[in-house]
Amino acid sequence: MHAMPRPRTSSTSPSHSPSSSPPPQGNTEKPTLEALEEKVSRLERALEAEKARNKKRKRKSDDTVKCQGRPLQHIIHCFELFLSLIAEADHRLHPDPDSGDEEYDGLDDNDKLQLERQRNRNYLAYKRLTRFRPHITDLMARREIAGYLSYIAQLQHGANAARADDNSPSMEHEALVASHCDNRGLQHDVCGMLLTPIDVDWDDTHVRRQICEGSNKDVRGNFFLRCLYPRNRFDPAHLEKNFLKGELLVLTYTAIFITPGVEAEDQLSNNDNDEGDDEGRPQKRRKVHKAQSNSVSALCGLDGNITGPAIAYSAVMLAFNLTDRSTWAEEHVGIDFVKLYNFLVDYFEAPRTERQKARASSLLRWWNSRIYPDYRPSSFCNSETSYKKLEAQQAEEESGD
Repeated sequence: MHAMPRPRTSSTSPSHSPSSSPPPQGNTEKPTLEALEEKVSRLERALEAEKARNKKRKRKSDDTVKCQGRPLQHIIHCFELFLSLIAEADHRLHPDPDSGDEEYDGLDDNDKLQLERQRNRNYLAYKRLTRFRPHITDLMARREIAGYLSYIAQLQHGANAARADDNSPSMEHEALVASHCDNRGLQHDVCGMLLTPIDVDWDDTHVRRQICEGSNKDVRGNFFLRCLYPRNRFDPAHLEKNFLKGELLVLTYTAIFITPGVEAEDQLSNNDNDEGDDEGRPQKRRKVHKAQSNSVSALCGLDGNITGPAIAYSAVMLAFNLTDRSTWAEEHVGIDFVKLYNFLVDYFEAPRTERQKARASSLLRWWNSRIYPDYRPSSFCNSETSYKKLEAQQAEEESGD
């Protein structure tokens, strides 16, 4: 009997089993150096484009913050840096028990008083700053130091630029004497007179010569300037009478805060008797002002709510623009503009007696009635009146049924 043949085993090796993947097909050459360089170049171009987009976005963001800062120096503080205001607030809100009052050491009583006034001004200015820009406190609370410092720097940049604009020829007004500062200053008969305190005799040629030479000590630190009073309506024996009610001062406020470069519509009368009374009620009200939506007044919410710092800022800009300076200087023609500003801010915000407080409040009411005679706060329009009328009528109808 013949043996049955054994089944034939496959001689195919495991590496060549039918289930194995077929060998790769096509060109398997490695990328050339030129191809790699081209790819790197494309990536670099894409990276540069993204950097440019980010830079543009940041610049746009910075410009937005700068725009937010432009009106702040008008209403917060004309000269102090925002960081100084924040430092004063931090000193008060988080006092260091070990520091004591070292900053007062070695100062006489007058210097201590001046320092205390400065600190109070800065703290009140800080409150205004955070009220208008609450994002500052948000960044501080989140301890985002880098973003916080950048935000403050951009706000400060915008504020400084705004003051530079107010010092420029944009402040020229037909009510002022000339369109160029070369024709202004103490050498000019009218401008020199306006820059002189009301208790100094400008018509005395000897006194005038001393003032022009800078040797008259009566004008230094004397901020009751003629330009801050109505024309020929002041009394050296009563310094506060009509103080800060001058026509030029009102026009300057209008130019800065309302509609720069646009004529006010019947807003001032040249009549010498049109200065108002001491109770804050203007005798005549000829002009009507409406702030544009993009004006400083509208942006800062000053409509019907003029503040002392805003008036002080206008006074500084008026006095400076009457001088022959073409670039900003803190002191010129015997006037320290920083001290002038501080004095006027304190006049409104730091009255020493109840009588002074009442005068300051009366003066603010005069300004509001003068600049915004038609302003009515939203509280004047009370929707509850309509609800009550409707409810009363409905109740009457139901009772009749």
